[in-house]
Amino acid sequence: MKACKARTAPPVSAVEPRTVKRERRFAAAVDPWLVANVPAEVSGRVSVVKVEPGAVVRKGDELVHLDDEIATSDYRRAEAKLAELQRLLAEAETLGRSKVVSRTQVEAIRAETRQADAEEDAARARLDDHSIRAPFDGSVGERLVQVGEAVNVNQPVARMVDTSRLRVVFYVNERDVASFPAGTKIQLRLAAAPGEIFDVPVVHVARASDEQTRLFRVE
Repeated sequence: MKACKARTAPPVSAVEPRTVKRERRFAAAVDPWLVANVPAEVSGRVSVVKVEPGAVVRKGDELVHLDDEIATSDYRRAEAKLAELQRLLAEAETLGRSKVVSRTQVEAIRAETRQADAEEDAARARLDDHSIRAPFDGSVGERLVQVGEAVNVNQPVARMVDTSRLRVVFYVNERDVASFPAGTKIQLRLAAAPGEIFDVPVVHVARASDEQTRLFRVE
């Protein structure tokens, strides 16, 4: 009886799933997250400039003040008119309860008081518009007016930037655009920060390519 030879099992290699990371290089621009030219809401002459380039400001801080002599006078007149009508209304309501003044007369004074109240609010708003304030936290990139200079409505008086976050902008071709779906995170290396890797979200991808370059904008 012949002995059976044991069979040798063939070699087996384990297959493990692996994620292959690709690194691509793109020419990119690194910009402030927000940039704004802060405009004047009213026309006037610059009386005070409170900031210089590089100044760090908070939202609501005054940047430039325009001469407000006329606006202040208008507001004080509106304020005085409202106060007088409020006094007359209080008297009329007291007399109305004792039937000395008719209800119609009381309602007429009340209507005048409401109108004066609205006029006072408008005068206050016009006065406040002479103080040009920062629209967000950031720093002053450029001061665009000087003391004594006359400015018009919507004329920029300062350029503000917010660098608390940065916006990286680059352009990719049609083949690569699918690698950057909006909302996903990617790892980013910047030449300005060698050795560092940033995990950042893709916040915007252009739906159409540029007509001239045929490239898609990615932020």
